[in-house]
Amino acid sequence: MKKLILFAFLALPSCTKESKIAKYEKSVYRDSTLTVFDFHANTKPNHLNSKKAKTILNQHFKKNGFLIESELDFATFDPEAKEYFEKKAIDFLEIKPINNFATLVRYYNCEPFKNGSCVLPHYAIIANTVEGNKIIHEDFLSNDFKLDTIKKENGNIFIYGYYYECANKKKLQSYRIAIK
Repeated sequence: MKKLILFAFLALPSCTKESKIAKYEKSVYRDSTLTVFDFHANTKPNHLNSKKAKTILNQHFKKNGFLIESELDFATFDPEAKEYFEKKAIDFLEIKPINNFATLVRYYNCEPFKNGSCVLPHYAIIANTVEGNKIIHEDFLSNDFKLDTIKKENGNIFIYGYYYECANKKKLQSYRIAIK
């Protein structure tokens, strides 16, 4: 009987031992297409830097009645003041060049000095048009879309990213978006 218990004691761990196999799944992307090159491009390429892009973004939105957060003083800002009441502010974040004729701009469009994990950026396109650089497609991507990368593959431009549910901090669906 003692031998049977000893055998069971030794055999049990070997029978219940599971080999853990790590499975690395490639992300499954849902394909989509967006048309953004619906403008008359300037034939002379214009490489946009961050400083110039920020100026274009700020001028565009200031002309449309928005506040520019970098022009406001946090210490003296009064959101209840008549000139600021219920106005949104623009805060430039970064640029991501798409090609020689268009650049993606990431920016905040929210109440001045608002912060938090659910304040998500907006995306616009600055196009190098015949008339000069200008913003087209102000909200090019939904602000709950997180952009990962912009890649050129086989002569086509793709944006990789995913939709993000901020309240539950959850990645919903990955996308590969062809830019035409």
